[in-house]
This record gives sequence, C-alpha cells and structure tokens, in this order.
Amino acid sequence: RDVQSFQFAPAIDGEPARLAVFTADARDALQRVVAPAEVATFEVCEGSAIQRNSASVQFGQQADLQWSPTGTALLAHCQTDIDDSGQSYYGGSKLMLVSYSGDYSLDLSQEKGSVVQAVAWSPTNDEFILVQGFQPAKVSVWKWDAKEMSCSQTAVLQEKAHRNTIRWNQLGSVVCVAGFGNLAGEVDFF
Repeated sequence: RDVQSFQFAPAIDGEPARLAVFTADARDALQRVVAPAEVATFEVCEGSAIQRNSASVQFGQQADLQWSPTGTALLAHCQTDIDDSGQSYYGGSKLMLVSYSGDYSLDLSQEKGSVVQAVAWSPTNDEFILVQGFQPAKVSVWKWDAKEMSCSQTAVLQEKAHRNTIRWNQLGSVVCVAGFGNLAGEVDFF
C-alpha cells in the first residue's frame, strides 16, 4: 500500500527529526474495507528512519496529519469518500490522537454521528479546538498532557453552532471559529 500523506513534527533541539506517515485502507471491488488504514511515526536520523509506533485506523482514504507544537502528539483526521455506515452522503471521518512514543492513542470520533468538521492545534500550547458532529456542531477545547500521557476535554465553547473552520493567531492567544462554505458565515472569537 502506498503512503497517502506525511508530516514532519516541529524541530526539537538536540532530538532527531520526527515524521508521521499515513497509509490508506485497502478496499475490494465493492469499496468495502478489507485492511485498515495506518498512522505510523518515525525517528529520522542521518538518512535512515526508525519506526517508533503505528496505530490502525478503522478506515481512511486520505488524512490530514497535525503535530502538537511540542512534537509529542499527532492528530490524524482520516477521511473516506464512502461512509460505510450510510449516515452521510459526504463520506466518513475519524479523528485519532496518537502519542509519539506510541504509549497512548485516543479515538476522538467514537460517539455516534460524530463527524469531524474541523480540528486545529494551538500554535503555542498542547491544546486543540475540535468542531464535531452534524450541523449544528459542538465546539470544544482539548488538552494534551505529554507527561501524564492523557488527553481530556477542558471546555465546550459552543454546544450547537454552525461552524466548520478554525484559525488561530500565531501567538495562540486568539482563535476564530467560523462557518464558511455552505454555512451561514458566522464568526466567533475566543
């Protein structure tokens, strides 16, 4: 199977480069999943790559890979053109958080009907905003703790809002959560 996407982690002084790689699921002629997708992390040093860990993802034909600012965790927003559950015409999505060490992984899309609209790390802290669910969607803040190897929801910014876009300022002090495209175009700042 071919690599569909990859992303380098932010550089850490004195540490080898970190790389995340996404491999798509395998499907039969009827587009049924016969082998899961995979997210793997590698340590790249002096021209060679050593695999640190890998996590299977139930499905995924493409993925957006986002490293935390400290390079200790990875968000893999996996998407497919076909929703095997039949709930959505637009395909399915899965959001996984995987620690670089491989000691921790969390499926953030376990809830029924929890399509991921958008997700984005703060550029300065190990926290991210998640817009999840069918519209109107829930907007929440999550915190990654690398020392404790845990991820937890810290706040719900909006319980029900028509939102699908997240943009942080470069200092991580202000975030814009908005609804664009086929949504009403409302904008909130936090």
